[in-house]
Amino acid sequence: MKRILRMGLVAMVVAAQCGVAQTAKVGTFDRPSIVVAFYRSPMWAAKLKDAMAERDKAKAAGDQKKVAELNKWGQDQQELAHRQLSGEAPIDNILETMKPMLAVVETKAHVVRIVPDVPWDDSRVATVAVDVTDMLLDQLQANAQTRQIVAELRKTQAEVPTAKAEVSAQRQTLGKPREINGVACARGYAWFYPDGRLQRCTASREIAVGVAQVQRGSVIELLPDGRPGYVMMQHDAAVGEVECSGGNLLLGASEGAMTVLYPSGKLKQCWLAKNQVVQGIPCMRGGVLGLFGDGARRNGGVKFYESGKLESCTLTKDYGGQRRGERFAQAQ
Repeated sequence: MKRILRMGLVAMVVAAQCGVAQTAKVGTFDRPSIVVAFYRSPMWAAKLKDAMAERDKAKAAGDQKKVAELNKWGQDQQELAHRQLSGEAPIDNILETMKPMLAVVETKAHVVRIVPDVPWDDSRVATVAVDVTDMLLDQLQANAQTRQIVAELRKTQAEVPTAKAEVSAQRQTLGKPREINGVACARGYAWFYPDGRLQRCTASREIAVGVAQVQRGSVIELLPDGRPGYVMMQHDAAVGEVECSGGNLLLGASEGAMTVLYPSGKLKQCWLAKNQVVQGIPCMRGGVLGLFGDGARRNGGVKFYESGKLESCTLTKDYGGQRRGERFAQAQ
């Protein structure tokens, strides 16, 4: 079948060179969905397990150099995943690892190749995009919860209170750490609004963003006027009275969880790192990319009014006539 597809592609190109319009079926996919599924896949979990076992062995042997190397690897992988999820870094490592899977899906979907975006810019060759995201999720052995999380991530990204849809931002590569509009940005990608103000970057050191004290490696996004939008924290951390989800040393369960802030800097929404009693209400843990809990629910997490009063959360046990798993909400 692969040979037939290759022959078909060659014939299409030859015909195109002769001036005959041709149509190519090209597989495409949703990048964030595949990033999420890849880092939650059994394949990646096995790699992390091996890395942690190697780190524990080095620690037991007193090999601090090896421990430091593995810790650095974990931090680098986590930072890369953050940037891939936000669209700031290529997904070459994912595509390389998934080569055998891509080949299987190409055959099943009858496409000449699979790419994140249709690559041709040739009037002689028309491309028909075929969405193969679900087939790739199958190859990554994405379970039902991962698929729910993918759907929630798309909804959450659309609801984050930033001006992405209204104001286009330009990406730049920082050759070294820089202080930009009061934010300590690490080397690598940073995004800027048309007027030059910072939109998003990765923190080069611990820094306060509103009420959130975020760690090195966390993603920070600002509104066009420089006020806080949201953060994606490197590790779980206390924000005000609650402990919000971040990542962990080796791409933990809550990688990518967003902590959303009001423009004033006060906490608006986060996904809890553990079940917590918040202002007397038993609230459920979970993250946008979490393995459990409240992570796969639209409008999930714990939400606050700007006054600091709890607005809503998902119940971790029966409370006030409502059942565990139901959404508790109260007026301001």
